[in-house]
Amino acid sequence: MTQSRIIIAAQSVGIGQSALEAAVRFAQMRESFGSPISQHQAIQFMLADMAVGVHSSRVAPMNAASLMDAENPSSKRHPLLS
Repeated sequence: MTQSRIIIAAQSVGIGQSALEAAVRFAQMRESFGSPISQHQAIQFMLADMAVGVHSSRVAPMNAASLMDAENPSSKRHPLLS
């Protein structure tokens, strides 16, 4: 059960990374007022927020897998392993 949670969490991170990459490509291709929308500060902020979310989400499954591999007693408190 716990291994499947870690795998699903890692897959979700991959899906988020793909969505971020697609959003960046779209923002670079789509033009508004004669320039790509990726040049607009509001779009840059949204893409930055997405990137922070993806990168911070990557830590949870990696940490859970490390705790499970080490058979650490504190792993019972980790949300993915409890």
